[in-house]
Amino acid sequence: MPFGLALVLVGVVFSLLVGLSFFEEVNFSFFRAIATYLSFFMSAFFYLLYKRRYKSTLSIIYFFNIIWLLAGIIQLFFGKDSLSFLLHFRTTENRGVTGLAPEPTFYGIYLYFISWLLLVESEYKPSKRTIFLVSVNLLFLVFVVKSSMALLYVFITLFVVLVINFYKLKVLILVCGGLGVGAIVFFLLSGSLEGTRVSQLAGYLVEGPVFVAAKDASVNDRLSHIYFSFKGAFDSFLLPNGFSSFGDYIKAGKAGSDFFWYGANKNTIMSGLGMIVYELGLASIFIIGGIFLLLVKNSSIKLAVFNVIMVFVLFLSAVPVSFPLVSMLIVSIYHYNQIKNEL
Repeated sequence: MPFGLALVLVGVVFSLLVGLSFFEEVNFSFFRAIATYLSFFMSAFFYLLYKRRYKSTLSIIYFFNIIWLLAGIIQLFFGKDSLSFLLHFRTTENRGVTGLAPEPTFYGIYLYFISWLLLVESEYKPSKRTIFLVSVNLLFLVFVVKSSMALLYVFITLFVVLVINFYKLKVLILVCGGLGVGAIVFFLLSGSLEGTRVSQLAGYLVEGPVFVAAKDASVNDRLSHIYFSFKGAFDSFLLPNGFSSFGDYIKAGKAGSDFFWYGANKNTIMSGLGMIVYELGLASIFIIGGIFLLLVKNSSIKLAVFNVIMVFVLFLSAVPVSFPLVSMLIVSIYHYNQIKNEL
């Protein structure tokens, strides 16, 4: 087992100890939290075993990617509630379809991460089939799923690529060309986005990022979870806060804030990284450190910088710790680095 994955396991053990300590009573939140941390480790561990045995997982990823796209197409043509017999979904008229996720945001997150996973599994030398599927995923993000969060992920990715490749003319031309083509497609098909949250947020963005965070309820709620999870961790001097205290903490925090105003005060933290730091405190260093080692071991400096920035920035958002594509992606990056090091 890689040392980084072993550190993640230590973090899972610490989460169990936190739950059994005087910080926490054994209740539903305890079992939910333990299952969350354990699922992250188990997804990574078994995906690594599969990778070592079968090497390529592209065919399986293709299959599930197509299944999720088909689910979105069914909802697009037969109504957003056409798959309600499979899952409970949350969406409105000005939002997109949900696919096999509970809401458009998580559908968009799924398509983003599976696109990234496809590129890593193809060793950043994608075939025409992979390029086509990733392109379809991106078009779905904008015009079918209509997820502003996933669209933000795409822009963050392009920005990071530009920053770490500012000296490479070819990369600059490709990224700028891609943005140009995307802008043209967006303009030609912008009618389909009229009245959606994407167009609404674009209008808010004209007033500035702070205006978006203050005006849009969903953005305000997600940012509050990031802010109060880290604030709570440092308020407790990085001592573990347990799994059932965040609801009361954020409720008190919002009551004394003029900026954060929206959202239910639940113990579930809408930030993967924020959840780990708030609930485990200083013990979170094992999970965070394990992920970091898996991303950078035997990697080139530039690729390590890109992977670390992207994984941790996206993990800071409303990506659950238990989301399997995150742990699979981290293992895939680790495996790719080992292959490149052997060549």
